[in-house]
Amino acid sequence: MPALTRRALLSTAVGLASLVSMRTGYAAERSVKLVAPSHLIGFDPHNTGHFVRRLEIGETLLDVGPKGEIVPGLAASMSLDRSGTIWSFPIQPGRFFHDGSAVTAETAAASLRLSSMVAASPLRQAPIRSIGVEGNAVVIGLLKPYALLPAILASSSLVILAPASYDANGEVRSLIASGPYQLIKFEDGERLETVAVRRTADGGPSVQRVIYQVVDDAETRARMVETGGAHIASTILPVTAARLRTNSTLNVVSTPSLRLRYVMVNSSHQALGDRRVRHALSLSMDRVGAARAVLRDQSFAATQMFPPILPEWCLAGETKLPFDPERAEQLLDEAGWHRNPASSIREREGQKLSLELLTYAWRPELSPLSQIMQAQWRKIGIDTRVDIVNTERIVRRAREGTLELALFARNYFLVPHLVANLIDDFAPTSEANGWGAVGWHSEELAQALRQYSETTNEDVRSHLRAAILRILHDELPIIPHSWYESNLVHSNDVTGVTVDPFETSYRLSRVRWA
Repeated sequence: MPALTRRALLSTAVGLASLVSMRTGYAAERSVKLVAPSHLIGFDPHNTGHFVRRLEIGETLLDVGPKGEIVPGLAASMSLDRSGTIWSFPIQPGRFFHDGSAVTAETAAASLRLSSMVAASPLRQAPIRSIGVEGNAVVIGLLKPYALLPAILASSSLVILAPASYDANGEVRSLIASGPYQLIKFEDGERLETVAVRRTADGGPSVQRVIYQVVDDAETRARMVETGGAHIASTILPVTAARLRTNSTLNVVSTPSLRLRYVMVNSSHQALGDRRVRHALSLSMDRVGAARAVLRDQSFAATQMFPPILPEWCLAGETKLPFDPERAEQLLDEAGWHRNPASSIREREGQKLSLELLTYAWRPELSPLSQIMQAQWRKIGIDTRVDIVNTERIVRRAREGTLELALFARNYFLVPHLVANLIDDFAPTSEANGWGAVGWHSEELAQALRQYSETTNEDVRSHLRAAILRILHDELPIIPHSWYESNLVHSNDVTGVTVDPFETSYRLSRVRWA
């Protein structure tokens, strides 16, 4: 969908601000200021739905519970018929969009139908036959059983928008959603303001106004809270979090998350297509040392792809990602890459084993981690060039097939079911996304993922999980490096600040003034 112009965005925001000031009378309220690195680019939820939902501006048909389970959202409940192909989602009564229009089954179904026509929509994963309405319920018909549909409907890119959000062509032109907070001001994606327009189930929010400011540098965000320039700062470096914990006027809140740091690998590359080389890269990575030095906690060193907070997705036994540089050297020798005595860099048929590793500065720990990898790979004879670029360049290079290596961080709960995200990254069409496997495909894995998405039988799913994990471990289409902890810091001016391990919300409606 085309991006909005700055003039159109500001015009929409000014109009909403006038409407809100007439309806709420909150103009004199204090504002909680949140600083974070995420930019809002336009209003289309397929681009920035995660941002819209995290600020509690928009809501989805279903939501994510405290343990990652799927719970009611705008829909009061969900049910499935005996055929396994017809899902029904009754809409909660008494819910309204920010323009005052009612949230109905018709408006929710219309929003989903428009989303289903967008190439980036997670609905494109599901075998949807129809999206209709029966009484007060959205009814989705499937061509065949698809057990992941509730998780897909809880995806942030499927925020339900009011009819007035769309133009005559079905393009998103303004952000009129239904959450506890309404957007009233938008400044080029760098600063925005919201105001509370609806009470939540627990009686909140007590914070009536929120200012969100984009601040790219993590240390600057922390300093703003230290000096009173902000109340809350998200995405704080581990070393900074450790320092701030000694400040009695501040509170650091941390939680493990389902974000993984990993190395993207182009398996169509002449060297990286050999899984012995991919395993050599993995074996030479001292994850524990890097986690201790940069992340300030060696427990974040990945011993396999997924962290213990998802025990059913962990392989049993010893670490599956050992540190063994001697074995790495043996594998490179077996693959025909031998050290040049003069340079100590490995060569094969006159070709140097020289690779480019891209990463980005938005997550500040990635740069020092990439430098550690560069040094560790140099010890086994691989010459690596590190380049700090923007994420768009990495994604573009992956899609083009010109990427070699990239250190990336991926939220494996973006769609709130692990398998839905694995399908995105490793199914035959995953290269179109640009953040999963590059130049690699396994029909066995694709079949296991398809079967998992179609069944609710836990015995079958357990068998499929083991197969999926085994293939990813044996082939290493991506190389896991470290698990993630989300850190934020807030001043003593506010209480009730928590971190969502599934990254679906900043939980601002729970924040209170101290």
